[in-house]
Amino acid sequence: MQITGDMTNATFAFYEEDHTLGNLLRNQIVKNKNVEFCAYSVPHPSEPICNVRVQCAEGKTDSHSALRHGLKRISKMCDVLDEKFEEALSAFQKSQ
Repeated sequence: MQITGDMTNATFAFYEEDHTLGNLLRNQIVKNKNVEFCAYSVPHPSEPICNVRVQCAEGKTDSHSALRHGLKRISKMCDVLDEKFEEALSAFQKSQ
């Protein structure tokens, strides 16, 4: 990951990532009430890079905190999804 920008505005570059992470991360970051703008781009399909731009309200939070918070939310969502899947798989196997 490469970071460019100041504390309230930054662009984060995720290497070897694409729309899957970009759209999910953007969706979680924009839910933060202190974030004024968040978008992602994949410059070209042959380039394995996803850029995420985060702009926060001055004095409210910084872009690095907003990014970390978004990544933590995604991690928690994945944990819940994994737990639900394991429960459903176990129930299915018991019914067989």
